[in-house]
Amino acid sequence: MDETPIGMWPHGRPYVGQVAERSRTITRNDIELFAQISGDRNPMHFDDEYAARTRFGGVVVQSGLITGILNWVCAEEIPGPGTVWI
Repeated sequence: MDETPIGMWPHGRPYVGQVAERSRTITRNDIELFAQISGDRNPMHFDDEYAARTRFGGVVVQSGLITGILNWVCAEEIPGPGTVWI
């Protein structure tokens, strides 16, 4: 008998090899809004000339914003609603 609490896996129990995909185009406005919340104003995220001279060759999105997208996948897809990213 499955002892999983009701609602624990609204999309079914996750399994090895399961895939989920989400996409979003990050805009300069997204970078600015994240900076307002986080205080991360590293020139790598805002200064085109500075960022162009780095090994990345251009502006880099804050890692926290990318982690937020991973949270989105966990909360909405695998495992789904009720998931808390720790």
